[in-house]
Amino acid sequence: MNPVSPFVQQNRIGPEVIGQFLVEAGALPDHDERPLSRRVFDAQKHAALLAEIPTLVGPIAMREAIGATKRELVALDKEEILVPRTRVAKVKNPWRVSDGLALLADLQAGAVDVAEDDDEWETLLLSRKRTRIRLTELIEAIHAQRLAVGQQVGIFGFHGIVVLKRDVERLQRSREPGPRADACAKKMVPAAEFGRSVGLRDNGHFLALIEAGHVPAARDMNPERTVCSTFSARPRSPRSTNAS
Repeated sequence: MNPVSPFVQQNRIGPEVIGQFLVEAGALPDHDERPLSRRVFDAQKHAALLAEIPTLVGPIAMREAIGATKRELVALDKEEILVPRTRVAKVKNPWRVSDGLALLADLQAGAVDVAEDDDEWETLLLSRKRTRIRLTELIEAIHAQRLAVGQQVGIFGFHGIVVLKRDVERLQRSREPGPRADACAKKMVPAAEFGRSVGLRDNGHFLALIEAGHVPAARDMNPERTVCSTFSARPRSPRSTNAS
């Protein structure tokens, strides 16, 4: 076992930062009131992490490395296209430049040169804003060759990556539900609302009934997050009863 202090001095990184990384990696226990200088860990087992910590960069350096704006990096992070090495708030340099460069190389692999003033193309973030299609879906469509991708001449990096507007609009049309699905959706009500209407104030209990198959329901997909955010239940039609 090895003390933490020598690695702090060797890498010129604050002890709290290294401590946070080691706790997150399971190398140090989370609840240990001893000073960091008195705590030990298996340095050989976590050698790769120790070697990586000094190479991590902050958000400004990451944006510069991949040619992204602040909003673009936030969007890439939010949709987990680029994931920081750690999400511990005290760590100011959580980004791997190699991850960003790999994403850039992937998107640029089939890109054609596009003039900066060509209005038939748009950046990925503008496309998302205009159509409400997630970046993850746009990138998946690029991989599937459903979207033409270009690199604006004279603009470095991610901010210069553009997609053809008409391809994006075609993708958007393919995602729209047909009239039958739309009519069905209008008859649906949110699970929480339906649960309250039948006297179940605890939404968890009502969701349990749905999961058990006691209530007919369908998942309502949120187009902005593409995750199952709510259940919608179809109220059963009242049965007519005949007196015997």
